[in-house]
Amino acid sequence: SSPPQALPAAKREGLHLRSLQPPSERLLTAAAARRELSSPPPAPAPALLPSPHPPSETTSRHAGLHALEVYVPRHAVSAAELETAHGVPGKYTVGLRMAEWAACDEDEDVVSMALTAVRRLVEAQGLRYEDVGMLQVGTESLLDRSKSVKSHLMALFAPHGCANVEGIDCYHACYGGTAALLACANWVESSAWDGRWAIAVCTDVSDAPKQYPFMNGAACVAMLVGPDAPLALEAGRVSHIVHEWDFYKPVGWPTMGPIVDGPGSMEVYFSCLAACQREVEARGGGTF
Repeated sequence: SSPPQALPAAKREGLHLRSLQPPSERLLTAAAARRELSSPPPAPAPALLPSPHPPSETTSRHAGLHALEVYVPRHAVSAAELETAHGVPGKYTVGLRMAEWAACDEDEDVVSMALTAVRRLVEAQGLRYEDVGMLQVGTESLLDRSKSVKSHLMALFAPHGCANVEGIDCYHACYGGTAALLACANWVESSAWDGRWAIAVCTDVSDAPKQYPFMNGAACVAMLVGPDAPLALEAGRVSHIVHEWDFYKPVGWPTMGPIVDGPGSMEVYFSCLAACQREVEARGGGTF
């Protein structure tokens, strides 16, 4: 596939930053200004992946991960120092296996992190935006109650004349990212697949309630999904989804931190895990 093309530079008169713009839009506008005033960008990375091919030429789907891009905000604090400050030595570094916490500054949010991760993924793999036919986002940090984060990411595709990209947000706490990945894999395995790549994006800002300070953080992951993957998803799977009140963010709540029943949430998790295990065994799939 041909290398990705740089986004067209914005006109100077359109580069005035407005205080009411979301951080993601301010970053895009500022980036356009820098591109116009700077020298031409370096040559893109060579294509590392084969060009997409029509379904008729595919002998085996085996959908899964071909590449992965991770973005973490530049502001971070050491987990070792934080657990010392909180008076819980070993809880974060040993108990939770954490190295550090990252957090967004005022110029970052879930959209800006996702824009960065997707752009880096496309450029690093030498893809064209028109080679992407599915884009799914998993998050629980909405910027708008009607407009999806995925629609913001289409700003990367529009300059290339690309609008035929399926997908939407998957909004369901920690499971949203899993649902986005499964949706991409399902599309590649389905009769609707047209031979293009799928991208699953997980982007979130975690705001913790006071009793669980270790739940703070921010990051984004963009995964390139396609057929005959080096890390293919197993075909058989089961789900166990129930309605509970162990973790929720009611409308009108004064903070973005959730209302959490920690011990109750662990009980729900292990109960669902055990139910999945029973279903797998019932299907003759053994244990996991």
